[in-house]
Amino acid sequence: MISVVWATSLGSIAFVLIVYLSNNSSFPRSIFLFEWALMLIAFLMVRSSRRFSTEIINVSKKPKQRALIVGAGIAGQHLVSEMIRLKNEYMPIGFIDDDKQKIKARINGLKVFGDKYSIPSVVKDWEIDIIVISIPSANAGVIKEIAEICSKTKAEVKIVPSIQEIITGDVSVSHIREMRIEDLLGRKPILIDNTEISELIKDKVIMVTGAGGSIGSELVMQLSKFSPQKIILLGHGENSIFKISNKLKEEKPQINQVRIIADIKDKKMLERVFSHYNPQIVFHAAAHKHVPLMEENLFEAIMNNVYGTKNLAELSSKYRVSKFINISTDKAVNPTSVMGTTKRMVELVVKYFNLLSETDFITVRFGNVIGSRGSVIPIFQEQILKGGPLNITHPDMTRYFMTIPEAVQLVMQAAALGKGDEIFVLDMGDPIKITDLAINMIKLSGYSESDIQINYTGIREGEKLHESLFMDTEKIDTTKHEKILVSFLDINYDNFSQDLEDLFLYTSEFDTENVYKIIFRLVPDFKKKIEIEDISTKQLQ
Repeated sequence: MISVVWATSLGSIAFVLIVYLSNNSSFPRSIFLFEWALMLIAFLMVRSSRRFSTEIINVSKKPKQRALIVGAGIAGQHLVSEMIRLKNEYMPIGFIDDDKQKIKARINGLKVFGDKYSIPSVVKDWEIDIIVISIPSANAGVIKEIAEICSKTKAEVKIVPSIQEIITGDVSVSHIREMRIEDLLGRKPILIDNTEISELIKDKVIMVTGAGGSIGSELVMQLSKFSPQKIILLGHGENSIFKISNKLKEEKPQINQVRIIADIKDKKMLERVFSHYNPQIVFHAAAHKHVPLMEENLFEAIMNNVYGTKNLAELSSKYRVSKFINISTDKAVNPTSVMGTTKRMVELVVKYFNLLSETDFITVRFGNVIGSRGSVIPIFQEQILKGGPLNITHPDMTRYFMTIPEAVQLVMQAAALGKGDEIFVLDMGDPIKITDLAINMIKLSGYSESDIQINYTGIREGEKLHESLFMDTEKIDTTKHEKILVSFLDINYDNFSQDLEDLFLYTSEFDTENVYKIIFRLVPDFKKKIEIEDISTKQLQ
């Protein structure tokens, strides 16, 4: 309004000067006042017509949420253009940006009100309903700081997809979504060599075990982008295989898929699959992963994780699979749990078969993934929905976290890099305190720490306070990818094959004492203190 008045007044003054300088006295003085008023009305009508068409007319159709856009860059401008063009449920009111040169300027017809610290006052003064963070390239620290400021308002907070999501998914900056915990934990976008991965996958028959699981299903979807000849979805749970099969069919209908419901402990069934479909590359993501549950199911953990992997390794070797990529976990490092110990034995099995076979056997090791079935995050979400409390075993407990798409991209990159015998370890960044994770999730859900209680229940059997990605005896080297390290470890395989056979024999006989004796022989760094008792009887009851 001030700008329009100034412009009109300056125009009128210029008109007066021109008249008087031309010595034309025939104009009545009142014409100048009328001219100024008419110009002012005309300017106001032109300037308000856009707002009238996008706001006032549409209000009569459907009430809109008044949106404040944080980030006046290309993404924010595109988002505002989409909101106006699509005439959706959002009415953009203005921008927030920390760039001092943009503050008070007008972009796409909207004012940049101020920097992030002005968000609370702008929300109050302009009756903002929703805040949209539109900075796809921002790191987690920046997003977290903005989210903290937004939490002081009553406005709903949403975010545009990160660059990572835009690169790997079928989304654009116009697809705003709810804030998620990974937005506060994310790191720089990962750059992978698509050419190398394409050379590995294109026109190949790919098998993914555990294809319905968190990692397996993401592997299936990301592998499908590189035009494999066929993807074999192998899993034990029919519902999860049905779900990923439908998703693949919907998003990539051109991909030839085979759905196999099978147990990796069933070697005869696996042999039928290998002999019929002849997979060229196997991604092995099938495993029992819940630490406390496996403490109570020692024999099943061994048979599924270790014996199942041995079956797959033997058949991959027999049917000349080019590459076998095993998915491991940080719990395999200096293990204190049954689950971690079985995964450590799996790493040994994979390296052992690399000695015996022309197949390149590779392991990729990483920590927790956000959103997986075994992750603490969905548990916290359920507890928050119930009003709390959030149960944490120890206030100082930390874990490494990575998003599922991030982990899978690095798994594929490691598969392309691997020549056999490597244990690739993914760079997980810094470990995160579970308590901090819980507090952030409480805030993201619209509550304060006083609304949701946190209970500390004590460390459970088999759990560690802190996880490690490397053993002390491992030699670590870099690779050409900054996010992937490689581990080298000398292993004595004397009597290894016989020890495995004995392990499976004692497991099938539910002989707890001898099972643990073999475990300690195979994994001498297993740090569990065992008081041998007849828990096999307990497990069968």
